[in-house]
Amino acid sequence: MELEKLLAVYHCADKTRIGPRLDGGYVMDSRNLSDQLVSVGCDNRTDFETSYLKLRPKSSVIIYDNRGVCDLADQDNRVKFVKKYITTIKDLNLDPGCVIAMDIESHEIELIEKASIEELSKIRQLVIEFHFFDVSVSRVANILKKLNQVFKLIHIHGNNFKQEYFINNIPKVLELTYVNNALYDCPSLETCSFPVPNLDFANNPRQTDFELEWINRDLIKTGRIFDDHHPDLYKKWVVGGFVKNPDFNNSNFEFKFQNDRKGMCRQPKTVMNPNVTTLAILIDGHVRMNFGEQDKYLRERGDYIWWCPDVPHLFEYLEDSLVITLRWKN
Repeated sequence: MELEKLLAVYHCADKTRIGPRLDGGYVMDSRNLSDQLVSVGCDNRTDFETSYLKLRPKSSVIIYDNRGVCDLADQDNRVKFVKKYITTIKDLNLDPGCVIAMDIESHEIELIEKASIEELSKIRQLVIEFHFFDVSVSRVANILKKLNQVFKLIHIHGNNFKQEYFINNIPKVLELTYVNNALYDCPSLETCSFPVPNLDFANNPRQTDFELEWINRDLIKTGRIFDDHHPDLYKKWVVGGFVKNPDFNNSNFEFKFQNDRKGMCRQPKTVMNPNVTTLAILIDGHVRMNFGEQDKYLRERGDYIWWCPDVPHLFEYLEDSLVITLRWKN
């Protein structure tokens, strides 16, 4: 599966930026914050944690880092600093429903690989900076698949300090914001472009931010039936197991868009697959269908004829007509 599809972004109406308008600030879902923020990796740069506490003053913050000190922990009793090298989720003291912010310079790859679905499911919201250095595409794909089992991706931003691409137009360093699936009943895909004005800012203001034009691009497609650029059709069937284009190839459901002139007549035949039910709906025109000794007519928009498998039938177009036909397996 293409990485772009694994990075499909879902709509969130209540996003806010927490932290500075440069490196160290992140976009989050303001509805799904928590009273416990766990930060993994800080290097004594705590603008994000400070902003979080201003937004949620009753929260507690645990900062894990294997280097140096944390001045914020010395100044604020709501903040605890743990000098520790983190290799697994088990190394973290997590409350159920916590928020995690993680920036550990490529070590996040192994940490997510080791994490179980049960461990990840305890997290309400995850902000993670991925560093795709010396890692295979298949390995990254497996990590994203695991995260997608638990979370919906609601925001993405490319860190422009590293002006390199991992593959295609995917930056080597990505800031991703995930919210637990349990908090989204009917999510819809995001339609805005990235970066988002007034939410996203270049990590390095002296360099151009990444334009992520590929996000959700191939998840929403437009076209015109029977246009020269439309995928190969089979006798005006748009969707079906016999249609070559993979976007329209489906062996369980078939759809036909048939626009024919007055006088057109198709001789009786059984359907190609005997294990299908068929529904023909008139959009415009006047059509006669013959089922042996029975004639049925489609005269007004919305008129339909439904028939069982193995029933021979004849189409006769009494006027210029447009009929859509649906077939599905029983």
